[in-house]
Amino acid sequence: MHMNDIAPEHYYLAQLTAEVRRSWIAKGQDKVKTKEFLIKFVPKKRKVKKRSPQDIEAERKKRLEASKSAWLGALGIPKEKWKKET
Repeated sequence: MHMNDIAPEHYYLAQLTAEVRRSWIAKGQDKVKTKEFLIKFVPKKRKVKKRSPQDIEAERKKRLEASKSAWLGALGIPKEKWKKET
């Protein structure tokens, strides 16, 4: 199902919401339309940031070190011992 596909449940909830809204206002109850309560989702446009190969490699190394630190910490292996063995 796509983000803006409307299922029968959506119409039902919109009708309930419209009825609640109509009960809150004294005049102009006929102006409250069910379609006003159907939510439309608009995807946010993202900016694509161009990166150099050096930036990509630096990011990869940073993530590798973070992952390695997490695994070594979880296993209880000191970094110094790991560096000596590898």
